[in-house]
Amino acid sequence: MPRVRDFRRITRSLRFRLTVGYALFFCVMLIGVGTVFRQKLAASLDTQIREALDQEWAGLRGYLRIENDRAIWYYDHDDPDESFFIERLRRVYFVADTQGHVLADEQGNLQTSEAYQSIGRDTAPQIAAALNSKPPHWEVRKNSKGVPYLIRSGAVDDENHKPFFVAIGRSLADGQHILDQFTWTYVGVIPVVLLSGCLLGWYLAARALTPVLEVAQAANRISGSNLSLRIPSRGAGDELRPQGQLHQRGEDRRDAPGDRARGARRPADDGGALPRRGARRAARGDGERNVCGDEREGNLESLHGPD
Repeated sequence: MPRVRDFRRITRSLRFRLTVGYALFFCVMLIGVGTVFRQKLAASLDTQIREALDQEWAGLRGYLRIENDRAIWYYDHDDPDESFFIERLRRVYFVADTQGHVLADEQGNLQTSEAYQSIGRDTAPQIAAALNSKPPHWEVRKNSKGVPYLIRSGAVDDENHKPFFVAIGRSLADGQHILDQFTWTYVGVIPVVLLSGCLLGWYLAARALTPVLEVAQAANRISGSNLSLRIPSRGAGDELRPQGQLHQRGEDRRDAPGDRARGARRPADDGGALPRRGARRAARGDGERNVCGDEREGNLESLHGPD
C-alpha cells in the first residue's frame, strides 16, 4: 500500500504532468516529422526513376528502328557508352505489335527480357489502351517474387508510320529498400528520443517549479509570531515577481503604523523637561501608538481567531 500511495502521489504531481506533456509533444512531433519526411523521400525517389525512364525512352527512339516487322538497334558496338546504355535499357523491355506478338531482331532474337517476362506480357487490350493514350502510360507491376517494377510504355512507328508497342521499366526494389531502411532506423530512434525528452522534461519541470515551491514554502512559514517574514526577491522578472511585490507591499503597510509611532518619540532638550508644543506632540504620539497597538491586536485576532 505505501508503494501504491507513493506512485499515486507521483502521478498526481504537477512535475509528472509536465513531464508527460513534454513526452507527448515529442512523440507527436517525431511521428509527424517522420511521416512527412518519408513521403518527401518516396516522392523524390519516384521522380528520379521517372526522369531516368524518360531519358531512356528518348534514347530508345534514337537507337531503335522497326523495319519489316523486325526491331533493329542502330548503335556503335565498339562505343562503351552506347553499349552500356543499350544493355541497361534492355534489362526490362518489351517490343510487340498491336496484337501482342513479340517482335524479333535481324538475328531472330525475341525483343523481350527475362525480367519483363517475370511480370507478364501485356495483353491486346492493354496494348491498345497504351497506344491510344496521349500522355506516357505508367504502371507499377510485380513479378512472382513480389519485386515491384515501374513500366513506361508507348508507341513507336515504323517507316510506314505503323505503330508498335514498346515498354521499358526499372525495378523499384532499391527505392523500397531505402524507404524500409529509413523507416526502421526512425522507429529505432524514436524510443531513444522519447526517453531523452522525458528526462529533459523532468529536469525542466523541476527548474520551472522551483520558484513556485519557494513561494509556497515562504507562505506556509508565515504565522502570527513571524509576521515580518519576507519572501526573498529572485530578480528573475518572471510571472512570480508581481506576487512577491504584492506580499512585500502588504508587509510594509502592516508595519507602517508602528514605524510612525516610533518616529513620534523625541529626546528631551533640557534634561527631561519638554516644551508645551513638544509635550502636546508627545501626547498625540502616545495616543496614535495606542490606536496602532489596538489595530495590530485586532489584525492578529482576525488572522488566528479568538482564543
